[in-house]
Amino acid sequence: MLKVIIILIVAIAFIIAINVLIYQWIIYKSKRKFIIPFLETNGWMLVDISHVGFFNTGDFDEEIGCSVVSEMGRTVNHTYAFVTASNSNGEIIKFTAKIATVFFLISGVEYKGIGIN
Repeated sequence: MLKVIIILIVAIAFIIAINVLIYQWIIYKSKRKFIIPFLETNGWMLVDISHVGFFNTGDFDEEIGCSVVSEMGRTVNHTYAFVTASNSNGEIIKFTAKIATVFFLISGVEYKGIGIN
């Protein structure tokens, strides 16, 4: 019985670690391909990207739902991140990036927050 409990604890820890690594990889790829180019075209510079929290959508007014199977053939998952940027005048803006992924491939990024067009 003790072996089963230890195996379950190790399996759960492994699954959590894999999820954290996938999240970090998605943030890294979206930062490099979408967020930094978006900020540079608007004259801003990236300061920080942080996690929005579990079941939190940041500035987006959406409900987060969990489902074992995709609903109505939906294969797009969304990852949210808080982005902090500054310009040459020292102004700082904070907004939320909504990263759409299809099987770990980033299909697009939406931005929402004060000062973002």
